[in-house]
Amino acid sequence: MSSQSSSSEDSYGDSDNMTLVLLKKKNSSLAAELKAYLELIDHYTKVRKDTDLTITCKERIWMVRRAVISRCWAFTHDARVPGGRVDMPGDDPKILDCMIQFLYFSDYDPPRTDRPGLIHTEVHAIAARCSWM
Repeated sequence: MSSQSSSSEDSYGDSDNMTLVLLKKKNSSLAAELKAYLELIDHYTKVRKDTDLTITCKERIWMVRRAVISRCWAFTHDARVPGGRVDMPGDDPKILDCMIQFLYFSDYDPPRTDRPGLIHTEVHAIAARCSWM
């Protein structure tokens, strides 16, 4: 579920059309439903439609929806500032990307490393700042 792209900007938008396509496939096979779901996830990670908040961390930029990110108090608190921009210069962009993936998909694809336990610990450290944790 990697949201890495050639640019330093990621977008987590919304599309009612993709959701309707998935719902209309009730009678299709499990494989077809899974394919539609994966296309929906891929679409959410690429489209900029309906994003209303920008999160920056060093060279990375994420275009996100407040309704999703509001699950995390740290983002919600900072998102009230005019312009809808949250800057998190003290965090690691790779770890923050994992956290944003988790807020959207309840899972994340950690970056490859020889110490995966450390990645999960760092993600939990960011999550600890969230009120829902």
